[in-house]
This record gives sequence, structure tokens and C-alpha cells, in this order.
Amino acid sequence: MAGLPQYDFDEKPSSSSSSNSSLNKVPLFAAIARVVTLASLVISLLVVQNIEVFVTDYAKIYYGSYNTYIYMHGVLIAGICYTVLLIPFAAYYLLAKKQLIDHQAFRWVEFIGDKHH
Repeated sequence: MAGLPQYDFDEKPSSSSSSNSSLNKVPLFAAIARVVTLASLVISLLVVQNIEVFVTDYAKIYYGSYNTYIYMHGVLIAGICYTVLLIPFAAYYLLAKKQLIDHQAFRWVEFIGDKHH
């Protein structure tokens, strides 16, 4: 990756007010996205956990015994843990207008984690 151009995250925006106001909204959008993601993951976990299907009047199938739903539970719980861990970073970014951990490795962890959950 040495040959790729690197973005300077400390670069100050140009003097135009439209680009400056859009940059000020990034921390707010990041915090809102984390909270909305957490809410949707919790709701999804509750829905998946309470799924039951009536086959006949007397027979119900609970999907908790199927491997697919066990996998879904694991993925949802991992996503909830990941999001809960990153909410304080988003809150700090919203309040201080700068990243708490300003390192490229942390940005990669965020990118990979957001991409996979």
C-alpha cells in the first residue's frame, strides 16, 4: 500500500462555508448511525429470538434449534458488542470534533467491522 496516495486527515477544509458546514455534520451522522445500528440490531435479535411458526393447530416450530438461527444469534450479538464498543468513540468525535484514536489501524478496524456487520 506504499504506492497508494494517503489522505491527510488533519487537512483543514477550504475557506468555503458549504464544505465546512458539511464537514461539521460528519460527527453527528456517525453518532446517529451508531445509535440506529444498535437499535436495529437489538430489534432484530428480539424478532429472531421470538420466531415461531404454527404448522397446524397443534404443532409449533421454534427456529432456535436450527443452525442458521443459532448463527444469526451469534452474528447479532457480535454486532451489538461491536456497536456498543464504538458508541463512546462516536460520542467523543461528536463532542470534540476529532477522533479519540487517530491512527490508521483504528480506521481499518472500524471499516472492516462496519463492512461485516
